[in-house]
Amino acid sequence: MDAAAAAQQAAATQSTRSAQHARPDTKTPLLTQVQTYGKMGQAYRMLRVGIELSGDEAPPQVVAVTSAVSGEGKTTTSIGLAMASVMAGRRVILLECDLYRPSLSKQLPIPPDAPTIVSVILDPDMEVLPTRIDGLDILPAPIGIENPVELLQPPVVQKLLSRLRLHYDDIVIDTAPATAVSDSLVLGRISDGVVLVMNAQRTDKEAHRTLRKVMSHWNVPVLGVALNRGDKVIGGGYYGYGYGYEDDESRSARKQAKKAAKRAAAAKP
Repeated sequence: MDAAAAAQQAAATQSTRSAQHARPDTKTPLLTQVQTYGKMGQAYRMLRVGIELSGDEAPPQVVAVTSAVSGEGKTTTSIGLAMASVMAGRRVILLECDLYRPSLSKQLPIPPDAPTIVSVILDPDMEVLPTRIDGLDILPAPIGIENPVELLQPPVVQKLLSRLRLHYDDIVIDTAPATAVSDSLVLGRISDGVVLVMNAQRTDKEAHRTLRKVMSHWNVPVLGVALNRGDKVIGGGYYGYGYGYEDDESRSARKQAKKAAKRAAAAKP
């Protein structure tokens, strides 16, 4: 059996085993909105496409999602991004790596006895059996973990990601706020890129500027910024429900266009 056939067989086996741990389609407000073609669902689809097109060569396969501080919507964005990929026909797994304040179980109907990412980290050779909800595979984080920083060691996480890359098209990692702990920087470096989530109505912009500088210093690849709860046109278009995607290039183009408009207005008699 060649490598391609072996990978396909492994993926099929993983899919079958995941289905054994599947939950019935239990609609939650978030999943319902993402799965429809309303404003919020369309916004996450645009975010997914923006990320897919951000790679210089191949599209990013492992994407970490973080924010400067808590309460900016990174977990909601992680779920929306992952589900948008599922709806595009891709095999997707969502990893909850915010071991300090895990919240996936608050937004999704995850059973209390579901296998967790910590159990896989503690036993790297353990078979990965994620919970499946509406086609999305999930490895949640348990509540009340002691010394989380000791668990997310780069070699262990890299080994897990190497295994998952063989079975999934997209791997989305929900991480802790990056200015609070170093985990997000570590996970960002071993992923294919990071999406920064920014709440337009409450984010400390200075905190985000500082975070971008830190990520640049540590060579963490930033794919772009997901702006939520905003009411301004960003990235050349309005994606609805206050969500959008803006990378460095589109932001620079927007600023240049704004300056040109001001010059044109000033030149009028």
